[in-house]
Amino acid sequence: MKVKVVNQNTYPYEEKFRDETVTIPVGGYVVMDKEDAIMFLGQFNSIVRVDGNPHPKSYKRLIIDSTPIVEEKKAK
Repeated sequence: MKVKVVNQNTYPYEEKFRDETVTIPVGGYVVMDKEDAIMFLGQFNSIVRVDGNPHPKSYKRLIIDSTPIVEEKKAK
């Protein structure tokens, strides 16, 4: 089953997953298999620090939206 991984942060989110870079824009999403989405959300991501404090850009504010995805059929 395909699901959306939605970025709820005010910064774009980028992380390596399975040898590929996954980039999710602010308020945007990527479509993944449900099992991959669960693994992606559970994967550890290092915190970027600025002046000793965590930078909000590195926060993993992602959710899985399992609302059914309707695939469009192309006309022949």
